[in-house]
Amino acid sequence: MNTTKYLSYGVGGRYPLYTLDTSGVIYVRSTVTRPYTLGDFFQVWGEPLGTNNTLNLPYHNGTDTCGKTHCSPFYWTMCLQAPDSTVYVPNEDWGSHVLTGQEIIFLAYSQIGCA
Repeated sequence: MNTTKYLSYGVGGRYPLYTLDTSGVIYVRSTVTRPYTLGDFFQVWGEPLGTNNTLNLPYHNGTDTCGKTHCSPFYWTMCLQAPDSTVYVPNEDWGSHVLTGQEIIFLAYSQIGCA
C-alpha cells in the first residue's frame, strides 16, 4: 500500500479499493459514499497512470532506437467498455475516471489504441 489516504474508509481491514488476485478486478468497498477513481487505485498501488507513462512504461515516439534499429511508436490509450456493450471506446479521463460497477477498463500500450 503506497498511501493511507482513505484507509479509514475501508471495510474488513482493507483499503476501500483493492484486488484479490491477478484477474484485474478492482473491488470498491467503503464505509462512505464517494466517487473513487482509477487514479485513487493507482495511487494506492504506487504506480504511475497516464498517457505518457503508465506502470513505468513511457510513451515511445518511435524516434528512439532499440539496439541498432528505430523502434515503432508505442503509446498508452485508455479504453472503456460499458456494461452490456461489446465496444471499447477511447477515454481521456485517466486518473479522474470514476469507477463504476461492471465496467471494463482496458489500458492499452500499443500502436493501435482501442482497436
